Amino acid sequence: MINLTNTLAPSGAFCAQPAELVGGVNQPENYIYNPGVLEYHRGSYTIEERDAKATSWITECNKIPLIAQADINAYGQTCIQLAQNLSHIGGNLRLGPLRGAVRPCLLMDAMTQGAGDFTFFNYKAGCQPENAERVKADLRPILLAANPHNETYRIQVVDTAIGGHGINALTSYLRELKEKQPEFRKQKWVLDLHIIHATDGRTDIGNIEKVKSQFCAGVFEVQLQRYVVPDLIVEDYEAALGLDITSDHGKILVKQSYQPGQFLLKCDDGSRLVKSEALVVTFDELFSQSITDEMLHNQNLNQVGVVWKDYQQKG
Repeated sequence: MINLTNTLAPSGAFCAQPAELVGGVNQPENYIYNPGVLEYHRGSYTIEERDAKATSWITECNKIPLIAQADINAYGQTCIQLAQNLSHIGGNLRLGPLRGAVRPCLLMDAMTQGAGDFTFFNYKAGCQPENAERVKADLRPILLAANPHNETYRIQVVDTAIGGHGINALTSYLRELKEKQPEFRKQKWVLDLHIIHATDGRTDIGNIEKVKSQFCAGVFEVQLQRYVVPDLIVEDYEAALGLDITSDHGKILVKQSYQPGQFLLKCDDGSRLVKSEALVVTFDELFSQSITDEMLHNQNLNQVGVVWKDYQQKG
């Protein structure tokens, strides 16, 4: 099992406004939380103003990424929707396929106050045929350990997608494990997929939707919820993902990385050069700031408490 350290923690508690439950009372299990970067990790970057000419020169000569603040804000709004959905949906197991799942899952862990309890596993190039047996071997003990031994086994997956090949392959692996493992054969499995994807030319929505064709009523039921963002932002920016998956003498090693770097942040009033000591933390700061601003100004959310003091000493 892979354990990842989160630089984020829950801060303020929010519930739907007006309250959705009977009698106008929301229960804590329906709260979501704005994420904040732990004090120990804050201040990971500096910002320098840049005019348009300098911005063009930097992008052409240094090949550094250009990130739009508007895309960060849109991603943050999607995270709020995802957190609200997860707070209302129970499950026996929540899977986080690494690489793509690391950012949304760690954000969800903070925004649901740890209720996500994601189980991470190595899914780098997981849809490639030569990796299929490795992935299934990793999944089998995870599935056995979380088995509720009930008629229905509810499994959630939170991930990002581009071509849709990864989520289709993962669903096939899970169905094969269900069919071949004696403990699972008589259960009904409900696979609840929460997939974040962009709107660019690389995104194959049809293939992502194809995963629903593996639905088998009463046996292996597949539910798909897509979350659309303008850009996945850090998916192609390895250092910003903060995840290092390497092979050492045939053994796969997964660890977090805190690499320095720089990028241009495009805002409405121009662009700024961001210099970071640890890119993964910097993006945690930017995402948490955006999500917090959106939650504080969202008319459909009402802040009902603060839990930050319980987490701020962690580092």
